[in-house]
Amino acid sequence: MPEKNVVTVRYLVYKSSSQEQVPVCQKAFLNSLRLSKNLVHSVISRNFKRGAMPVERRGGDWTLKIYEEKKQSVLTFIKRFMKKNFPSVPSPDINIRKMWKMYDAEMLNEKLKVKYSYFCHIFRTKFNIEFGSPSTDKCSTCISLCERIKSATQSVEK
Repeated sequence: MPEKNVVTVRYLVYKSSSQEQVPVCQKAFLNSLRLSKNLVHSVISRNFKRGAMPVERRGGDWTLKIYEEKKQSVLTFIKRFMKKNFPSVPSPDINIRKMWKMYDAEMLNEKLKVKYSYFCHIFRTKFNIEFGSPSTDKCSTCISLCERIKSATQSVEK
């Protein structure tokens, strides 16, 4: 019968005046931290059964890892779609919903299918493209003057 792993535990506390650690007995350690013997024993046994301290899993952005593959798939589709269908300016008969439907129809893998809101969010945050006809009712001089008026801070400049 194999022997169980024997673990020797040293209890250390910090001195109040410095960062120096002082070894103490188990009773002093438990009393100073107001912990029960069973709690400390269970933590020690759980951690030494594995051979190492457990990895912290609380908090953090765990959704980032889950949706990274979907995000990359959507980005790849949009980039490929842009190159193939309109190299510079999108045609007015296409919109984000139509692109999403094309993406959804193309994706055979159910894990890579996304909702319209997710597709739209990626499209709007990663690509600076607007659909439709450009406005032609203002000349470049009028547009530049309007922008200068908006950015002016004093009424004299306006």
